Amino acid sequence: MVAPRTDSVQALSESAGMSLGNADEASLRPLGTAQYISEREQSKQLLRQNRDTFFNLIQNAPFGVYVVDAQFRLWQVSAASRKVFSDIDPLIGRDFEEVMRLLWPDAFASEAVGHFRHTLQTGEPYSAQNTTEQRQNIADVESYDWKIERIILPDGQFGVVCYFYGITERIQAEQELEQLVQARTAELSQVNANLLVELAAKEQLREREERLLTVAENLNEGLVITSMEGEFIHWNRASLNMHGFVSMAECMGQLADISQLLEINTLDGATLPFDQWPMTRALRGERVRNCELRIRRTDTGVERILSYGGTSVRDSIGKQSAFLIVTDITERKRAEEQLRELNETLEQRVLERTQALSESEERQKLATNIAVTANQAKSDFLSTMSHEIRTPLNGLLGMTDLLLAGHLTPQQHQYAELAQISGKTLLALVNDLLDIGKIEAGRLDVEHIPFSMNELLSELTDLHTLSAHEKGLVFLAKKAPNVPNELLGDPGHLRQILNNLLANALKFTQQGKIGLSVERLDDNGHGCLLRFTVHDSGIGIAADMQPRLFTRFTQVNASSTSEYGGSGLGLAIVKQLCEHLGGKVVLASTLGQGSVFSCDLPFAEVAQTVPVPVPVLSQARILMAEDNPINQIVAQAVLEQIGCAQVTVVDNGQEAVNAVLRGGFDLVLMDCRMPVLDGYGATEQIRARGFVLPIIAMTANAASDERDKCLNQGMNDYISKPFNIATLRQTLARWIP
Repeated sequence: MVAPRTDSVQALSESAGMSLGNADEASLRPLGTAQYISEREQSKQLLRQNRDTFFNLIQNAPFGVYVVDAQFRLWQVSAASRKVFSDIDPLIGRDFEEVMRLLWPDAFASEAVGHFRHTLQTGEPYSAQNTTEQRQNIADVESYDWKIERIILPDGQFGVVCYFYGITERIQAEQELEQLVQARTAELSQVNANLLVELAAKEQLREREERLLTVAENLNEGLVITSMEGEFIHWNRASLNMHGFVSMAECMGQLADISQLLEINTLDGATLPFDQWPMTRALRGERVRNCELRIRRTDTGVERILSYGGTSVRDSIGKQSAFLIVTDITERKRAEEQLRELNETLEQRVLERTQALSESEERQKLATNIAVTANQAKSDFLSTMSHEIRTPLNGLLGMTDLLLAGHLTPQQHQYAELAQISGKTLLALVNDLLDIGKIEAGRLDVEHIPFSMNELLSELTDLHTLSAHEKGLVFLAKKAPNVPNELLGDPGHLRQILNNLLANALKFTQQGKIGLSVERLDDNGHGCLLRFTVHDSGIGIAADMQPRLFTRFTQVNASSTSEYGGSGLGLAIVKQLCEHLGGKVVLASTLGQGSVFSCDLPFAEVAQTVPVPVPVLSQARILMAEDNPINQIVAQAVLEQIGCAQVTVVDNGQEAVNAVLRGGFDLVLMDCRMPVLDGYGATEQIRARGFVLPIIAMTANAASDERDKCLNQGMNDYISKPFNIATLRQTLARWIP
């Protein structure tokens, strides 16, 4: 509940004899006419009538009123209160604290009850403005102004009366004030008619009127009342201050006389004609609303901006008067003007800035669009070419793996190894090109997975030892004893870095040796920093060429390309990959004496785990969806080589869906790009039908977001083509129990 502000509406109840406030005996005389009568014989009858009048005043009050008696019970409520609290009648006569807790939240009820008890005990009034609460079982939050006072009830005991009403716009305030004046006029007419024969009743009425004027004096808004003859009847204190008067003696008299003291102008400074003055209009019966004017004292020059609202009312005996409610809006108007000027200044600055930047922004937007389009086209091209190149490479490398695993003559074995090395060299170049595109687009993924350092070094040694021996070189690989075997990091990109450095060393070394060593630099408690060193006894690099060496498509000199071959991408991708992995690469070289490349990279150490039993792949029932005939042969042969004897091959995604629906499979190897229905759509249909068997993506698309795309479609794992036997075996082992 939000309490009513102290307002002239209180006067209606106070004039009925409810308030104990001290009225100024010298205040204005009553508005109605009455005659003093000396007879007092009817006093007792009038006292009885006073109780009825008291009840009627409460019932007919245009605002909320409820009364608490000396026993702290809800004694009476107004009709307006019943509109707000539709279920309050059964509560009349009950303990007031109980009533409050039924109507309001406990916190507010406790606070309000405390104020009621204090006022009943001490006689001190209490008022609150703009109180907002949510009643029990009511969805809306309501706001009220309210005031409580101690009164004398008709039974002679003390009680507490509460006036409250909702906060409304200025129009509502004017309407309420108009209703109050009309009600007051009707009350005075009725009381005068009833109390013409009793002087004591006349004195009571005068006291009530004085209380009404006391309330008016305490209003925050100004109140001005005139007779229909244009004579000022009353100015409250707020209205005097707003118009620059010290006392009512300065401004009492005829309405026209006020022009000698005040200049009344419109907001733009034009003089307002007398017939358009707010009070003149109100005397004509017009309803004045939000009439904003500049009021200037002719003697002091002080100017205020005031807003007027009001109308005229007629009492029951036909006597008419007019009233105005006045609000000082000077500061509000000043703030509005400052805000308007600031807005105009800001708008002008924005316009000037916009005009200055428009051409530059258009050029920048065009350049950005061109760059984005070009970058996307490049990414799409790299992704497409990666897929198209990787698909035949998968067949090539797969076939060489199968040949090397078979029974070959030494010469045949050498030829197969050379073919495999050539294929892996081409694959490394494709990976370098793709990673450069990923790095430029900011989409290079860094893995954090467990891997074996011993296995990685063994693989690199096997790959490069043959090439070294063919050139008559010695290849040495060494790992320091304090370097852990089980690590957490990105083995794929580490392998790519070391392959590029070793391939570069082999390319530029004609005699002597090349080597790879791994040592541990430090241990920060959460991981370890390893240094990978690739050294050679090759041609070396001149000092002035070393800063350019890590730039793409750059070699030592022009003759190097024709003599040694290569794309000039290897060292550039090494530098960028090292930085993305949180490390760095350093070169130390002397022309004619060889080179040393050192890569410092961070890793996390993995605790030793208990070996997991190798699954029995021979019993696994595998469905492979692959449209390329060569890849079908390679994949099926690789699966058979690692022990998978039950392999079913289908040519597209739709056949894969049909095969899964028929049942009988433990795992699906799913190519992503196939005719009729691709691997993504096939996986979606399989999952939609409730099948949860593992689905492993096999794709030649090595784009950075391809793994996420496969997993988001419902696949369980991902193998990038071309894959080797070890990778396929490890992946199957994760998903076949």
